[in-house]
Amino acid sequence: MRTTDPRLLFLPPAGAILLDLDGTLADTDPLHAQAWQTITSSHFGITFSWPDYYQAVVIEGRSPADFLLSLGADVRSAKIGHEKASIFRQLMRTRLTLAPGAESFLALAAREDITLAVVSGGSRSSVDSFLAVLWPGRPPEVSISRDDTAFRKPHPEPYVLALAKLRRPAADCIAIEDTIRGIESASRAGVRSVLVTPDHDVASGSHQSQKEADLTVSTFEELALLPLSQGGWVLEKTATSPP
Repeated sequence: MRTTDPRLLFLPPAGAILLDLDGTLADTDPLHAQAWQTITSSHFGITFSWPDYYQAVVIEGRSPADFLLSLGADVRSAKIGHEKASIFRQLMRTRLTLAPGAESFLALAAREDITLAVVSGGSRSSVDSFLAVLWPGRPPEVSISRDDTAFRKPHPEPYVLALAKLRRPAADCIAIEDTIRGIESASRAGVRSVLVTPDHDVASGSHQSQKEADLTVSTFEELALLPLSQGGWVLEKTATSPP
């Protein structure tokens, strides 16, 4: 279901907002890369660049473990996983905040008692760390990590599972993502979507098979959440983001 107005989406009273984490609510990917760089250097004597990590993990959607295994670093043990999680959580505490406008958006949604869920491509450890350190207020009703599904985005399974746990129909929900891969996952599950990205090339799509978001904004600061007198809410794109 697509809106006839490219600036807004309607969220029914019993609807839910499903949010990606990494890259959407905060720029966590460089910190994940830094944590893994520490691990691979100390345990395997292997180094890699941020551009290589970004291409493999963020753009192509490979798991960090698969990417690092291709470099000769087998990081799949529980011990290494716990060590990486500890490094990542410390980096989050000292170097990371939510994306501009994200905290106020989440706070308003919580005050309006809108159901929130997380649908992440990150590991369960990463999702739990994010929720413990950065998520404001009460936790989301449902959180999905890549460890909870057999398939990853752009496959629809992450969103299908979230909808099943929420017991909400897809048409009543809206996903917020920062990649076309995430938008495609939501779209294939029947969920309308908002793309949050300052990158015009990503927003417009570079391949005909890519799904388009129902609404695109540069930052959360451009995304207004307005209650309707007859019930429900409107997610609206404002003209410009604040200076």
